[in-house]
Amino acid sequence: MVQVVSTEVFNLPRTVTGHATYKTELTKNGIWALTVGIVDPGWNGPLATTLLNFSRCDHAVALGDPFLRITLFDHAPVPDENLETGGSVAEYLLGVQKTAKTRFPQTFMN
Repeated sequence: MVQVVSTEVFNLPRTVTGHATYKTELTKNGIWALTVGIVDPGWNGPLATTLLNFSRCDHAVALGDPFLRITLFDHAPVPDENLETGGSVAEYLLGVQKTAKTRFPQTFMN
């Protein structure tokens, strides 16, 4: 199990929603990505997920390896009061690291 974060930083306007799915190639190798789904309008930051290895073989993950596929959809503007942003990239990364080191190992598949 490993936590991964995209090198891409998204800056979605209030008229665009993203749909994140994991790369099909990963599933062929027994790797499953958690927390794939919707990227909210107004999101400003990278994307993170946890990769789980369900195979019997080691699977190395290197800097720059693709792990998600993003599809973007245009729509009517979302009102400002309904927008959620990611904060700064540094704050987002710190939150991902804290979760990976503390809560996640103790609660996942418990």
